[in-house]
Amino acid sequence: MYYLPEQFKKLDEAHALTDSLQDLAPKLYETLNAARADLLDRYPSDLFWDNQNNANMPRLINQRCARIWNDESWVLSDKCGYLHLREGSSGLRAILRRVDPVTGKLPKTNATKTSRAYYMQATCKGAGALKRVSQDDLFAPDGKVSPDLSDTKLILAWQETDKAISVTAYRPLDVMPYAYAGPAKKYDFSLDLLDKPVEVKDFTPIEDNDDNLLPNLVFDDASENENIEIRTEQ
Repeated sequence: MYYLPEQFKKLDEAHALTDSLQDLAPKLYETLNAARADLLDRYPSDLFWDNQNNANMPRLINQRCARIWNDESWVLSDKCGYLHLREGSSGLRAILRRVDPVTGKLPKTNATKTSRAYYMQATCKGAGALKRVSQDDLFAPDGKVSPDLSDTKLILAWQETDKAISVTAYRPLDVMPYAYAGPAKKYDFSLDLLDKPVEVKDFTPIEDNDDNLLPNLVFDDASENENIEIRTEQ
C-alpha cells in the first residue's frame, strides 16, 4: 500500500498491515472458494476413506490456490507449490495455513528450521518507526511512499464452517505448539478478513484443465467472527 508523506509519518505497523490485508482479502476469498469448488467437483472421493479425504482437503486446497493464483499486487513468493504470497509494494509476506484443529486459531509451527524462523519476529513497530521502501520504487504513484514490511511475516489461517470459509491473519511472535492454550501470547496482531472490499475514505492514525481433481467433506472447526477487528498486544 502507498501513502502520502504526511500519512506515512503517523503510520504504525498494525494499521499498515490492516490496509494491506483489506486489499488482499477479496482476491484471497475468491481463490479459496474457487479452489474448494474445483476439488468438490473434480476430485474422486472414492480413492480414499472419508477420514483420509478430510485430512487431505486442506493441503489440496492450499496447493490448488497456488496453482490458480493471479494477482498483480500480491504475487507468489516461491515455487513450493503452496500459497506463499508477497505484497509487491511493501515486501510483506503471508502464507496460507489451516487453523489449529483444536483451538481454531493460529496453527502450530511446522517441525523445520524455516518454519520456526518464520514464526519468530519482533513486535509491531509504532508510529514513526517504520522505514519507507527505497526511493527508486518505480511502481509508486507520484508523491506516495510505501512502508518497508519485508521483515514482517503473517499467517493466513483459514477454516470452513457450514460450507463457508473464513480467514484470520496472524502476526506470530514465537514458535507455536499444537493445540496451544498457555498463558504466553504467541502473536501481537490478528485481523478477521472480510470477503468484500471495505471502503476507507481517510487514513486515521492512532491517537488449466486437470481432470478429476472431495465432495461432502465435513470439518469440525469452531467458527471465527468475520467482523473486522484489529487486535494488538503491547
